[in-house]
Amino acid sequence: LAGTGYLSILPVDQGIEHSAGASFAPNPMYFDPENIVKLAIEGGCNAVASTFGVLGSCARKYAHK
Repeated sequence: LAGTGYLSILPVDQGIEHSAGASFAPNPMYFDPENIVKLAIEGGCNAVASTFGVLGSCARKYAHK
């Protein structure tokens, strides 16, 4: 999306706030916040919408990506 003026955000905040078990149980690897960030990067997203704690746990490692 570079240079297009568009932004792609991976929204995982609703799944966490409204029953994370139901949202992530089918894909247990996404209980790990780092896997959510990796998914966003692999999918070409510019950002991840999540909770402060999830983002804080990965921010330093992935902020430059």
